Amino acid sequence: MKSDIEIRLAAILRNTARYFLLLIWTIVGLYLVLENYNGSISDIIDVFAQSPFTLLWFILLGLILIAWIWKFFGGTTIILFGIAMFYYFNFRAINFLSTESILAIVIIFLGLLILLSWYILLERD
Repeated sequence: MKSDIEIRLAAILRNTARYFLLLIWTIVGLYLVLENYNGSISDIIDVFAQSPFTLLWFILLGLILIAWIWKFFGGTTIILFGIAMFYYFNFRAINFLSTESILAIVIIFLGLLILLSWYILLERD
């Protein structure tokens, strides 16, 4: 039986990770869409064609929704997504700690918070 403190701690960790991931997704996603948007409806389709990074952010949204339902699987895939993003941007970027690399580290950390909340609520024999 879990104590009330453990349940509250897990809820705080889980909700912090969820809402920070959604906040990051919203800010970066809006930037990516509005960066290439010129005012017409056909430009919305061109945004996805011009920026493959936009597709990554919609994949992240799917992972956030998966983590909302299945904490272990979603947290693990968010961590793997962050590691892949970190690898991709570190070996293609000139400087080691670019903005994208720092963002990948934050995504990995938030995925770890989701896994930690799952672990706290895990029933132990």
